[in-house]
Amino acid sequence: EQSDAKRKHPVTSYNLGLCHRALGHYVLGARAFQDALARNAEGGGDLLTAELATETRALLGEAERAIVHLDLVIEPASARISVDGKPLVREGSGYVAGVAQEGAPEAAHLEHQSDGRATLSVSIDPGPHAFRFSLPGHSEETLTVEEARGAHRALQVRLRELPGVLRVSATPEASVYIAGQNLGLSPLTTTKPKGDYLVSLRREGYTPFSSRVHLAPGERTDLVATLSRETTPITKRWWFY
Repeated sequence: EQSDAKRKHPVTSYNLGLCHRALGHYVLGARAFQDALARNAEGGGDLLTAELATETRALLGEAERAIVHLDLVIEPASARISVDGKPLVREGSGYVAGVAQEGAPEAAHLEHQSDGRATLSVSIDPGPHAFRFSLPGHSEETLTVEEARGAHRALQVRLRELPGVLRVSATPEASVYIAGQNLGLSPLTTTKPKGDYLVSLRREGYTPFSSRVHLAPGERTDLVATLSRETTPITKRWWFY
């Protein structure tokens, strides 16, 4: 790799391909063998001997046959994906795993998203791998796969939307109602699916309090209320005449 960084040559690429092949890195090995053949062509076709060029093509074919192809369907479409802690790399019409050095996980490209789901093809080395799918407001999912050389199969992943969390407190403490249902005395914490809710607080001798709150998936919303004492008109007092 250090030699390749200083001077590009098809023989160096060929040697890199051999190393990756020996380590079971067929995706990177195929890339290196492709690069060796491309550099040889750019150099007039005589930088590799005829025998070495033939061997490189044979090794490229072997590596390509060993690569595993996974057809992923992911919901929601904007879920971020990482494989073995590394992001996928977009290549042509599909994606490749195991070639990125570092970086944050990313969602599939918009052209691979439709009807709320992402559909993409991933090329990966045979053996065990950990796929991780994440999206704010949703459960994180981890999928462990172990595929044989040349395997091709479909996988479907669906992230569960988390409920919103509502924390209600009042001074003085009061009964909490959501959509007319009494949940008990404040302070209290409850979970609800995302959406808008009418929250009411009631206590005898105090003016009822109501507020509409919006709960976002996986997020906490705090509602703090201060109830005011009821004022009774003098004409309504028992001693008035």
